[in-house]
Amino acid sequence: MLSVVVFTSSGCGLLQKNEVKGGYWKADEGEVQLAILPFVVRSLSDTLPRFNTVSELRDADRSTGILLQRDFYRYCLRKMNSYDYPNSFIQDPNKTNKMLEPYEINIDDLEDKDLADVSQILGVEGVICGFVDHRYPDKSTVSGLLNGGLRGQVMIESNIYWYDTSRERRRWRHNSQLPKANGKEDYTLTKDLLREASARFPF
Repeated sequence: MLSVVVFTSSGCGLLQKNEVKGGYWKADEGEVQLAILPFVVRSLSDTLPRFNTVSELRDADRSTGILLQRDFYRYCLRKMNSYDYPNSFIQDPNKTNKMLEPYEINIDDLEDKDLADVSQILGVEGVICGFVDHRYPDKSTVSGLLNGGLRGQVMIESNIYWYDTSRERRRWRHNSQLPKANGKEDYTLTKDLLREASARFPF
């Protein structure tokens, strides 16, 4: 009888977890825990006019990386609201990017920077990094291609992870792909991947 009571009590606790302010993190008002860095994007060349220079293509990818950073922030805000988090829990991307400017850290440097140093600059406990590849080959068609059968399919892949500064390691990672679809822009498909990732983030 005692075991049944314990089980029932613990079960109720799990059901009520989402109703506790701060949920997993127990974030207090005004407390900033995370920052989302600009996404690293490769490559949106198929959405631009042909014969662009390499620098123009890179500029387009950089601009899209900042746009995706803001999109993911917006999707996270919606999830945070359902857990009664303060909006300040994740740093506003405009502030994040502004704080990186004096250190001359831009989107091209992020892959080579020490994330602990970046976290210290931003005054946060961890950072969320995103990488998007718009020309990812569908591995399931490789064998068909070798045999002259299936046509190759190009996918869009997103790889998003949270780096915990205090533990000096990745605490969460979400990797997903979507096939490029006729009539649907790469950017629209990428936003679908970001929505999925934000829904799975361990708030």
